[in-house]
Amino acid sequence: MAAELGIPQCRKYRVAQRQEVLGRFGVPTTLLEWREVAALRRALPEHDALMLYRVPASASVLSLISEARSLGLVTCFEIDDLVCQPDLYLANTNLHDLSSDEVRMMMIEATRMSATARHCDRGIGSTPGIASQLSGLCGSASVISNALDCETLALAARPRMRSLDGRVRIFYGTGTRTHDRDFAIVSEALSAVLDIRNHVEIWLVGPVRAGHGLEGHPRVKHLGLRSFPDYMELLAGADISIAPLEGTAFNDAKSNIKFLEASALGIPSVCSPRAEYRAAIRHGVTGYLAETTQDWVGSLLALVDSTEQRVTVGRLALSSAREHYDLDVIMRTQVADFLGSLAAMPRISVEYRR
Repeated sequence: MAAELGIPQCRKYRVAQRQEVLGRFGVPTTLLEWREVAALRRALPEHDALMLYRVPASASVLSLISEARSLGLVTCFEIDDLVCQPDLYLANTNLHDLSSDEVRMMMIEATRMSATARHCDRGIGSTPGIASQLSGLCGSASVISNALDCETLALAARPRMRSLDGRVRIFYGTGTRTHDRDFAIVSEALSAVLDIRNHVEIWLVGPVRAGHGLEGHPRVKHLGLRSFPDYMELLAGADISIAPLEGTAFNDAKSNIKFLEASALGIPSVCSPRAEYRAAIRHGVTGYLAETTQDWVGSLLALVDSTEQRVTVGRLALSSAREHYDLDVIMRTQVADFLGSLAAMPRISVEYRR
């Protein structure tokens, strides 16, 4: 596996999870940072497939892919955002808050990732929306969803004391600074909730700008960027999780990991109705879907004003997440099908256990 390893949340969900699940099937993997092309080339003869996660094209990368195919390896390009489709990526309005040089470099990178995908036999996407786009680049693509893995469930199972101070804490977390426009769509609703419920706090984790009357508010706490274990520890101390996303094609292809992480802790979520949140949430039962400011205020107050509702929705969210997104479930369905499709290709024969 040749992978981009510099983005912690991506490494967890698309690299570490892939190694864990393939290992359970008895399929060993060798992981190398994608820039280690010489080491990757030396490893090719010992493997049946070359997986490239978030790897941009270069002369050496394309030569590596060509050599892999000449040796009979199947080549797979994997991605978890539409960062390999420059036009759709550029339509993500969060990029408008970056400098023109930053955006230009991101578009160059997206074009290079698209080239990598076009040279591979098949694609792997974290959602149907991404897999659909990859099919147009690779010819065929599989969905392997982000899942609740052993690390997440172990962190969620740690004993902890709940605060008894009567405060209700609304949590929003991000690992990058490309979500300010997404957060802006809920800022007005959060400000309204703070105005009418003086026992509510907002916890912001990561590099996000509060904006719209929230910046400097005494009950809005900026908690900084955290490691995943620390992130989960903070989330465990919250009462409600939110996942606002603008209605764009880029966001509609995103996965629902914010819902999964909160659900693992039995914490209810309010999310924008993008495709994967619609697929995961039964509104008012396993979570809430909110599009307009009025929707957000109503959904948040339904949870803020009822401890019983928070507990019930959180419990049902956990049950649903375990039923549909547990790593064992993803193994039995998506990963087994993916390995079966590789075994059916003429280049290699992959043996695996269902």
